[in-house]
Amino acid sequence: MKWTNHAQLQVYGVRLEGWPVDVPHANPSSLSAAQNAEIRDAIDGGSMKFLRLDGTSLISGTTT
Repeated sequence: MKWTNHAQLQVYGVRLEGWPVDVPHANPSSLSAAQNAEIRDAIDGGSMKFLRLDGTSLISGTTT
């Protein structure tokens, strides 16, 4: 997955919204445990998500 350049996620038919502002756009394997926890918490809390390019959520199927 193209973690370092989120603009290239369209190859997968998705876009990423809500990446934490204080976490660098990098492959999660190169981030600290605390940064990965912040990403996990953002996903779990719903503030970060992958959306299909048509605007529907990959998890709930709802639109934003």
